[in-house]
Amino acid sequence: MLFAIIGLFWLQSMEAQPNGNALKTRDFEAVQEYVNSKRTIPMDEKEKNFSISADIRFVWANVEEKVDGYKLRGDDGYAKEVEGNGVILSDAFKSGSKCLIPYSTNEFNVELNLYFDYVCDRCWAVAWLEFDNLAGSDRSFRTCCNDPEGFFGGGTCGAICLRKAYIGYNLFVTGCSRFDIELGRRPLYNVFDSRVQFQNRFDGILFRYAREMNCGGDFYSNTGFFVVDQRVNHYAWVTELGLMNIANSGVTLKYSYIDWKSFLIHDRNRCHIKNPRGVDYQVSQWTADYCFSNPCLYNIRTKLYAAFLLNSAAKGWVQSDFHKANLAWYAGFIIGEVCKEGDWALDINYQYVQAQAIPCQDVSGIGERANLLRDTFTADGRGFTNYKGLRMEFLYALTDNLAIDATLEFLTQIQRTIGGQHSYSMFELSAIYAF
Repeated sequence: MLFAIIGLFWLQSMEAQPNGNALKTRDFEAVQEYVNSKRTIPMDEKEKNFSISADIRFVWANVEEKVDGYKLRGDDGYAKEVEGNGVILSDAFKSGSKCLIPYSTNEFNVELNLYFDYVCDRCWAVAWLEFDNLAGSDRSFRTCCNDPEGFFGGGTCGAICLRKAYIGYNLFVTGCSRFDIELGRRPLYNVFDSRVQFQNRFDGILFRYAREMNCGGDFYSNTGFFVVDQRVNHYAWVTELGLMNIANSGVTLKYSYIDWKSFLIHDRNRCHIKNPRGVDYQVSQWTADYCFSNPCLYNIRTKLYAAFLLNSAAKGWVQSDFHKANLAWYAGFIIGEVCKEGDWALDINYQYVQAQAIPCQDVSGIGERANLLRDTFTADGRGFTNYKGLRMEFLYALTDNLAIDATLEFLTQIQRTIGGQHSYSMFELSAIYAF
């Protein structure tokens, strides 16, 4: 079954890429023999090193969003999906156009995540396949334009994403120190800590160093270089330093820096724009958190956390009202921990993200979903940033394997002069079965 799933993913990826853009698929003979030799190892010999896990999710979300007073979702919403042309803000539907599809306030998703881990000696391999599909009928033979009396569905099938695939090797372990190197793909947030950034993909090389410092705390350093746009030789680099549980006090301090600008080799993006404003992001983040060693609330695990961000590469221009809007911060707390039946956890945090603090493509906070029109700061003067809002999430384990996850979030704009008035709210309920 494992090979069937991987084969299905490979077939879909080949269909999605024209031959002219695909990389070499035929291996050197020695490579083929090496890979095939591993396939012949019996499973009972591999099981001590190999692990597989998964989770299945069914998600319902109720979403409300307004821009400049216009409601985007619902029967009277102004955001319309024009077939073949994406999402637009339009009132053309009032004149009787039949080719405009409304956006409901309700969203449904069905998701399967498969995780594979193989650890042997000083090396390891990790993979994560995500099957994420919209719920609903998929037997829509015609469109609104040629069959307005029909019934339609927005369900999808076969939406597969390679979220994680990397290999690692331990270069050395000496006393209390360890140095590893990892190569491949993963989300940035899997390595670097933030509630409002690091949503983007990391395809590159990562260097990890960790050292146990006895009573002083545990020090670590993660530094990576990754591909942004290979067509124009655009790369980025990111690093994070941390000192964990300083002097056994429960205090952890972290500093991260990500540079989206310096490694645009020829200073031009794929649209031939020299020094594009969209790469003016060199973001520093200072993070602190405190774990109570003796929780006073019924002995429940409790952690406080906060962070401050600064984009030192920001420039004042027309979209930012000719001022720098390059700061962000967030603060919150987590109560509880979920491991078995009856456990629960609550996370509440407040986020404040100015317009130029983080690239639109890298926002991972509340603003990540609060932009149905997919506007960008560089093109439209409004994007996924310039917001302040609250996020609350509650997780409860009904059994050792089945949990219910509830999320409530809402935001408004910080500066109305940047992109106009904007509001958003969302309540999401997920059933998660992990095994």
